[in-house]
Amino acid sequence: MTNTSGMDPARIRRLNDPARLERVDPHHIWQVLEPFSGHTIADIGTGTGYVALPFAAHFPAATVYACDILPGMLALVREAARAQSLNNISCVEMTESHTTLPESSIDLVTMLQVHHELTDAEGLMTECFRVLKTGGTLVIIDWKHEDDGGPPST
Repeated sequence: MTNTSGMDPARIRRLNDPARLERVDPHHIWQVLEPFSGHTIADIGTGTGYVALPFAAHFPAATVYACDILPGMLALVREAARAQSLNNISCVEMTESHTTLPESSIDLVTMLQVHHELTDAEGLMTECFRVLKTGGTLVIIDWKHEDDGGPPST
């Protein structure tokens, strides 16, 4: 079992909750974007790999980078990738506004429900554009604040 010390177990359960699929389904993301199997994909703020793992499974010829600031989250992604025999996913520890990915190396950058947590959004956007290839795509899916007393929608 992966050491998740320092991480909120309730948050991990929420991140892996199948009910999330009703709000944001990774399968729908790739249907809308139609990424090709040979693409290089970076999932920024990957958490438990909610986007990165399905993308790696669906596009076995793609290279998928699961990027996060929390080593424990990356350990969960590595464990899940091993369990699913996914050899095309690599975990990248990052700071809030910098990855170690090479410049102009990524076709598709995804950020799912990360942007609202940033303290340096401009820095991370600069980093996303640094790693994107010319003509690459940046997809940000995040909360839409609602004042109806219920949970935020996406």
